[in-house]
Amino acid sequence: MLDTELYSNTGGQTSKSSRQGSVQKFASGGKKTGKKQLALMAMTYKNVYVAQVCIGADPNQTIKAFAEAENHKGVSLIIAYCHCINHGITKNNVISSQIDAVKSGYWHLFRYNPSLSQVGKNPLVIDSGKPQANLTEYMMSERRYASHFESSDSKAELQQIEKEQNDFYDLLIKLSKL
Repeated sequence: MLDTELYSNTGGQTSKSSRQGSVQKFASGGKKTGKKQLALMAMTYKNVYVAQVCIGADPNQTIKAFAEAENHKGVSLIIAYCHCINHGITKNNVISSQIDAVKSGYWHLFRYNPSLSQVGKNPLVIDSGKPQANLTEYMMSERRYASHFESSDSKAELQQIEKEQNDFYDLLIKLSKL
């Protein structure tokens, strides 16, 4: 699944995959609710292979995820971060933007392979490290956030988004140690 975090086929309409604060069609004041975490939902089934990848940030992790998904006996879901023209990302900064998305903790890389539990290993492997870059700076580099956060009193909202992203990463860490 390519996750552009909006309904691309409708000209950039907000969706459940859109993040809080992002500006799209029918959310000109910024989306008020957080992103639905499809990967976590799929992992609750315990028999579905799930991976979150970003080819520009880590091509080797992406290839590994596809190989594992292909070898998995059952349903596999790979969610790939994908930019969209509505984000304000040009062909000149696609790769650097994807690298920054992972480094800032905006997009986490991981693989959930249920077959690992059959050999006594934890099925969740986190491939991206703890965020090392400023999430707010990353978000402000994209038109969908900059247009909202530049025009509103957004400090509290940005802090909330950063907290949610850090909480999600902390949850992944906890799950990977069970």
